[in-house]
Amino acid sequence: LTPQGNGAVLMVVVNPTTLVQGDAYKKALFESWGYTVSVDGESSNQSTYDAGIATADVVFISETVNASQVGTKLANAPIGVVSQDGIYNDDLGIATGSAFTVASAIDVTDTSHYITAVFPPGPLEIYSGAMEQLNVSGGLAPEQQTLAETGGAGSLVVLDTGAIGTGGTPLPARRVMLPLGRDANFNWDYLNASGRLLLHRALQWGMGADLAAPPPKNLLFVSGGSVMVQFPSGDPLVTPTAQEQLRIDLIESWGYTVTLIHASRSQADFDAALDGIDVAYVSSDVAETDLGTKLKNAAVGVVNEQGGLVDEFGFGLESVNYKLRNEIDVIDNTHYITEPFATGLLTIVSPDQELHIITANKGAGFTALAQVFNTGSLWDDAMGVIEIGDGLFNGGYAAARRALLPWGDASFDVSALNADGQELMQRSIDWAAGFGGELASVSLWLATLD
Repeated sequence: LTPQGNGAVLMVVVNPTTLVQGDAYKKALFESWGYTVSVDGESSNQSTYDAGIATADVVFISETVNASQVGTKLANAPIGVVSQDGIYNDDLGIATGSAFTVASAIDVTDTSHYITAVFPPGPLEIYSGAMEQLNVSGGLAPEQQTLAETGGAGSLVVLDTGAIGTGGTPLPARRVMLPLGRDANFNWDYLNASGRLLLHRALQWGMGADLAAPPPKNLLFVSGGSVMVQFPSGDPLVTPTAQEQLRIDLIESWGYTVTLIHASRSQADFDAALDGIDVAYVSSDVAETDLGTKLKNAAVGVVNEQGGLVDEFGFGLESVNYKLRNEIDVIDNTHYITEPFATGLLTIVSPDQELHIITANKGAGFTALAQVFNTGSLWDDAMGVIEIGDGLFNGGYAAARRALLPWGDASFDVSALNADGQELMQRSIDWAAGFGGELASVSLWLATLD
């Protein structure tokens, strides 16, 4: 995965001279992801389409285009075509027809594909309220792959290069039908972060992106709960706090296998527990004095909630204050963690919860992703990352990725996280485990240390 788009999108619209509101929104959205966007009018001739395709990496068909205007002009396009207009399903070889279902969520049925690999199977809210979704209908392409359904019909479907389309012949390039409808009447204000991420990944796949490897799944959860020694083995039994159990349930729902360790265990115990682990997660219920620096030099990624540990992990000087807030200000969406979100205010909890701010010096390698309102006109860093090999505040270099979440003290109620807050948490874990951007090689990291 790359934190930003890299390529050229040819967007087919109803009016290329004066973009209607929905097309202007899409163009700005794609450009905010790093893509170069050109537009082509629906009624352009074949040679104009061919010229646009020659300089593009993927074509996007807007739902604003009218019936029969595009026709078969994209049928033989040698690059991927991503469509949100069911009128052209048959011309693209996807299905002989289309229909609409009113719902706010799609049902993700296949997570083995690049587009849906970052989502859990089952219901996924893509709209903030019920709105029409595009479905396939009629005869389906023989080799169509359905990634999600709505009302039992395919609403996110794909065909890879060479797959047999409705015309009975192999397709020259990838084709995607998005669930985003309805024709000339789609309200982009309803599309949430998951919906935008789905759209972004569809564009990436249309350009040729594929899963390089299955995601890591082993997580060490550092608990501040209770410990009871089991007899006769003498092994400690960790019982997480109720709030930690809510976190564990979320993490397991994202496909991770969770192993517990209490923060008070010895350094040797932590070193042994990290064997086979992809990422560690530190709860805000953990006492700073219990954990200390036991994970400072861990060779796996760490996601930290506990504000008292910002210095131990090298994020910055321990000068953390807590503010009762419900939103963060995303200041950098070029990073994998914040990629699905627009810059600006983002509500992550309801009701208000204790969010933390760092008001003093930061580590040399600390990249701030979001801030929280302090007082007056002041906003201070609340969420950020340190990449492997980058400098820590208290000296040295990060042995692996480090991510600081914007919450919270021991009073933080994880059930208050909304879908966007949960997505920040999940993407922080995934990034710390190695996804999103290129991990530095061992040789590069050692060279940095030298």
